[in-house]
Amino acid sequence: REDQRPTWIKWPGVREGGFSAKMTHHAYHALDSHIIGSTLWEAGIAAAIPKGGLADFAQTFLRQLPADEYPYFHEHVQQHLTKSARGDKSPFEFGLDLILDGLERVRVTPSGRSASIRPSRASRPAHRAIRRRPRRQ
Repeated sequence: REDQRPTWIKWPGVREGGFSAKMTHHAYHALDSHIIGSTLWEAGIAAAIPKGGLADFAQTFLRQLPADEYPYFHEHVQQHLTKSARGDKSPFEFGLDLILDGLERVRVTPSGRSASIRPSRASRPAHRAIRRRPRRQ
């Protein structure tokens, strides 16, 4: 009988490609979350908006939110309607590229060093600080 287990479950390319067991764990869950989340998002949109009904849905929704109070949200919706923000990648592909680029930065090279130097805490973007919880005293 042929082995029916998926070959990716062994993660040979990930572990042998320079990821620690801990980073392999994180990589798996980041990819898994992106795939499942994107799938659920697409399924939800398909269930909520009839095929070809995005423009009507968006206009109805936007009427409830004044453009002068929510200019960036209106801009975002317009990008969906005109597909001007899409470019050559789907949202799924764009997110996948971000994850894979991030994983490449933390991969350990054969010399034992990270594939890229991580910036010092002071030079990291401000949004990183937002995710941190304050220490309990």
